[in-house]
Amino acid sequence: MKNAEELLRSSLWGQALTEEEMNRALAGTTERTFAAGAFICMKGEPVDYWMGIVNGLGKMASHWTTGKTTSLTGISSGAWFGEGSLLKKEPRRYDVMAIRESRVAFMNRATFTWLL
Repeated sequence: MKNAEELLRSSLWGQALTEEEMNRALAGTTERTFAAGAFICMKGEPVDYWMGIVNGLGKMASHWTTGKTTSLTGISSGAWFGEGSLLKKEPRRYDVMAIRESRVAFMNRATFTWLL
């Protein structure tokens, strides 16, 4: 994947959108780059975006106050995450860290809700 637009257009749901709908989805989506080791999002933060890995690799994990970490899953290019907390309007339940430099698409809540 080269950019957020290609991520949206290559997603199964994106392929079902009209060009007008795709333009609306793109207008509600931004993109950020994270260095290897950086937190993409953290446990306890408010959830305002549905996120997709444009390019790179993320690790979803819970970091405990005891210093232990529980890895939940890897998130590779093309994968989206965070819809559960976004739908429930609850704080994020996990951390996501970039394993290598990663570009991430952030679709705002209003656009995500409209897509539903």
